[in-house]
Amino acid sequence: MSSVSTTVVNWHFKQLEDKTATFDPTAHADGWTPSFSKDSPITDIYHDLLSANRIPDPFKSTFERDVQWVAHTAWLYRATFSVPALASLPPSFRLDFDGLDTVATVYLNGREILKSDNMFHEHSVDLNRDWVIEGENTILVKLDSAWDLSKEREKVGGVRKVWNGDSARTYVRKAQYHWGWDWGPIILTAGIFRPIRFVAFDSRVTDVHVTTTFANGGSDLSLARIDTVVTIERTADIARTLRLSYRAVGSDDTISSTTLEFPAGQSSLSVNTELVNPSLWWPNTHGAQHLYTVSAEILDGDSVLDAKTTRFGVRSIELVTAPFPDGKTAGTSFFFRVNNVPVYAQGSNWIPADNLLTRATPQVYREWLQLLADGNQNMVRVWGGGIYEHDVFYDTCDELGILVWQDFMFACGWYPADDAFVASVETEAIHNVRRLRNHPSLAIFAGNNEDYPFAESISKWQSDDKLRALPESDSEFPARKIYEITLPKVVSSLAPSVPYRFGSPYGGPMSDDATIGDIHQWNIWHGAQAPFQKYISYIGRFVSEFGMQAFPDLKTVKEFFKDEEEQKREGYPQSEVVVHHNKADGGERRIATYLVENLRFGFEMGEFVYATQWVQAEALKHAYRDWRGEWKGPGKEYNAGALVWQINDCWPVTSWATVDYYRRPKPAYHAIKSVLAPVTAVSKRAHTGPTLQEPLAPHITTFSATAQNLSLAAVTADLVVRLISIATGATVHEARVAGVQLASNATSDELWSTTATAVGIENPDSVVLAVRLESEGKALTSWSVDWPVPLKHLKFNPDYTVVADASAGTVTIEAKTPMSAVVLDADEGVAFDVNYLDVLPGEVVSVKTKRLVVGAEIGLRWFGEEGKRVVFVVTA
Repeated sequence: MSSVSTTVVNWHFKQLEDKTATFDPTAHADGWTPSFSKDSPITDIYHDLLSANRIPDPFKSTFERDVQWVAHTAWLYRATFSVPALASLPPSFRLDFDGLDTVATVYLNGREILKSDNMFHEHSVDLNRDWVIEGENTILVKLDSAWDLSKEREKVGGVRKVWNGDSARTYVRKAQYHWGWDWGPIILTAGIFRPIRFVAFDSRVTDVHVTTTFANGGSDLSLARIDTVVTIERTADIARTLRLSYRAVGSDDTISSTTLEFPAGQSSLSVNTELVNPSLWWPNTHGAQHLYTVSAEILDGDSVLDAKTTRFGVRSIELVTAPFPDGKTAGTSFFFRVNNVPVYAQGSNWIPADNLLTRATPQVYREWLQLLADGNQNMVRVWGGGIYEHDVFYDTCDELGILVWQDFMFACGWYPADDAFVASVETEAIHNVRRLRNHPSLAIFAGNNEDYPFAESISKWQSDDKLRALPESDSEFPARKIYEITLPKVVSSLAPSVPYRFGSPYGGPMSDDATIGDIHQWNIWHGAQAPFQKYISYIGRFVSEFGMQAFPDLKTVKEFFKDEEEQKREGYPQSEVVVHHNKADGGERRIATYLVENLRFGFEMGEFVYATQWVQAEALKHAYRDWRGEWKGPGKEYNAGALVWQINDCWPVTSWATVDYYRRPKPAYHAIKSVLAPVTAVSKRAHTGPTLQEPLAPHITTFSATAQNLSLAAVTADLVVRLISIATGATVHEARVAGVQLASNATSDELWSTTATAVGIENPDSVVLAVRLESEGKALTSWSVDWPVPLKHLKFNPDYTVVADASAGTVTIEAKTPMSAVVLDADEGVAFDVNYLDVLPGEVVSVKTKRLVVGAEIGLRWFGEEGKRVVFVVTA
């Protein structure tokens, strides 16, 4: 008899009036309110209360403060599901729970069947047939306060220190950002985190695990071995027939099919097959994302009792950490090799897409990750203070070629490691490693986010190996038992081909060792608050966090306010509401520091927003450009990756995100996209002059150019150089270096240089340096423009024209003098393919657009007019 599965939907909720009283699951007939959607299998109490107009929007004004009571009470959720005649169903009944948030007790038809206190656990509850009713069955879920539980455990275990959020959060296995972070509000959700299903079965497929390897020790990509392990459960211990069918995604043709006996007394069966000349899966920047499926069917004669289809990709991936062959360079490499090709990892960190996770629909995930792929990025790091993401996230990464760095869910804290806690974490790890391991996008697991540097900060982590206790007995840093024993054991058992690191960052004796492992580089913004122009001085083998704050899009800033009246009253950069929407400690002061060092700026909201976005765009452009320049080729992978903090926001906020909550890209997104193109030219200037040691040394300004070719083909091109007067737009010097040879997958050494004196330029700060690559007279790259710093000292002579053409779908810009940091804006829905650019004399810059409407306004800001908005009207 074939399996039957019903997903529970149409949830209703109510507040438990007395959370301290003895609970009677049969005593709650009245007072129920429908959840936000009767068709949704998942719920969230804040979303439901907001939908029912029971609370103000916590994302508006300062209403976050007014909804904190929600987390301090208990809530009930109820739903029904229909079961046909029991005699028509297979013999075994189950309720499968993919995730409950968080402190949950579940009742079926008044009977308690499950308790759970870990948001990241899955549960499969075996049901006696007499617990199930023909017709309507009722599930009741009681959700107690996670805040209360954390405080109860803290009383027993003691106060544990943290960065961000309440210290008691470490005791509860729930998304840690729910307690608040330096970019997010305090919203402790509760609800049905992932779907619940009623399942009736005779035999069912519970897991299909696929691994791929290549012939000749991995060197022969023309022959792939596919190892498939199928796990089943069955009511009666009798032999069944298993049929495996392999197909390429997008094709109905069966590549390979195998039918064999699944013997009695055996829960798992391994099957091997080969693919000749397989279509490989590649990261976004390196090739196509070919995918396959394997369908596992349990047969009884010709009847299919159950089936499960799993998608996979054929690829190899390894993390290379080896000494450098020159014998001189300190430390070791840290780079990913995919299908035997070294890959420079250029990407972003990811936080949960919303504080109310029910609002993060599959379409929302798709749009976020498409932004990554369109921005020339190839890696995303799922940060350890959020959630193990929904399946749609990893499925989309598979489709778009986004490599996934997956943290386990620990962040910025000193976690306990008592036996019960460790056992719960182990179960959590088993469930999630098993769920994620088939994804070709999965590149690495890391045990936590910043727990090792946090332990250093409270003197709980010894930098000297000889002084460290063993992880199983380290009373100063007890969670090492989790990161160094429990989690690697789970990964090596369930996903042995996936690299594992104890944490991020993790490497040398101290977590900030730039020569071993990965680092989080926060000496720009946090720490030393160094000028962003000095990113090259803060390089690491792999920089898995760095960033700079900026205000979101001006349209998003307007969403901070509850209404127009509040916007008029509070719509200035230092208002209470605006400051409430920046959770960073010292955020205002740090933003001001970087503004004052670099810019002239105004305090009108639009001008101030533009100025902060300029700082972020320039900072991140410097970091990516300079660090990627140290990817020098085989044996010289001095920097092998940079992941910006962060791509996204979980609410409308001023933060480090390069794209705001409403998926409106900031200028930094476009700046990153430009410098992460496969082939780029790079312009630089450097100054030397008098010092204390050499007070009479001359002032020398050197102009230079390099190139970066991260494509997999060698490139031959001409390097074109222009030095242009900022005041007049005249080209005061130009040069062409013909036939430049750029090796594949590497960056060049210096290709051209000169000094200001050598080309007769008395004031080097009077010119911009522009370089690009050309091939057969056509531009191979965009212009890389180096401006004198700080920009606040420069004087501009605005003389430009803008034409916005709806029929052509373009905005064209021409200028007689150089323009810096041009940013366009328009009505909601209008999109620009590039939106942070320099405009040079003699060039016509054409920006492709979507959804331009005749008569609408296009706004333009640029530094020469100090961020003031100039308006142009779209023509036919």
